[in-house]
Amino acid sequence: MNQGMTSAAVPQSNVLTTSDANRIERIITELFLDRQISILSAQARSSSARIRDYQQNRIELVHSLERQQAYILMVDHNGHDFFLKCRTLEHGDQVSILQPERILIKPGQRREVRHRIDENNADQAQVRNIMLYGDFLKSFAVLQPKRDKQIRISEVALREIMPLDIHVEFVLRKSAHMNLRMRSMSRQQLPIFVPDKNNPGNWYGGDEYTFITFQDYEKLMRSEERNRNFLSEICEPLRYKDEITFGYVQVTSLENLNIGHYKVVQHVARQLESFIIKNQQIPVLKSAGQVVDVSRNGLAFTHPMQKDIFQKYQN
Repeated sequence: MNQGMTSAAVPQSNVLTTSDANRIERIITELFLDRQISILSAQARSSSARIRDYQQNRIELVHSLERQQAYILMVDHNGHDFFLKCRTLEHGDQVSILQPERILIKPGQRREVRHRIDENNADQAQVRNIMLYGDFLKSFAVLQPKRDKQIRISEVALREIMPLDIHVEFVLRKSAHMNLRMRSMSRQQLPIFVPDKNNPGNWYGGDEYTFITFQDYEKLMRSEERNRNFLSEICEPLRYKDEITFGYVQVTSLENLNIGHYKVVQHVARQLESFIIKNQQIPVLKSAGQVVDVSRNGLAFTHPMQKDIFQKYQN
């Protein structure tokens, strides 16, 4: 890729850049992996490229362009443009092996119309969508006393049934974006069971259960940058109709966990999952809300569920 193409492809002003390997790996895993991306060049812009695999600082890129010495990959995320500059190591039939070198980020511009909210215009049409901040949180299932009580009951049950020194964590998805762990389990529709994180030979799935592979788990651990000391881990996803992942139950321990412990976590997770679905307390998955303005009167915002929410609070 020549210098002219690089200058034409990537914006030169108001750009953030990083060459930190850990940050680059995290951005690739979160934003570029397993999704359609663009390849920038002076001659063409292909939107059909895809990163098929990424490990050991090597990218396997599937595309239809001719061989180039370097590539600039681009993805749009939340209105911001992320550019990944890569060097070509190998090139085959519509597949190139690349080495990432640098990330450039072009921050997006504010697009929504901003209205000032005060007593003089609070009843006007353009700002009629106003609700108290507490109600706004409840609409996104952030605060649910009945559900949170059931979560505490589930934690007590796990600690009583599993007589080990364990750390228990319940995570619910509160936005349109999954965290790394949810995305990894959702992509394969599989839970995590790690009897010994340091011994891949001790990986056990058995005939009845299937879990994500040790290789995928190692990749997840590198991306999460977890520093907490533990030996074994169980992570059971919470799903709606076995398709939509909306949370997970995670148990870690300094002692070895076995398949019997996994069955306990699985049983508790299914009970919690059933309770949340039955009581319609699944976190709103399409919460792409944008704050327009904040004042003492409340909060004005736009998001896909706003009509349903405001109809509920206007009655």
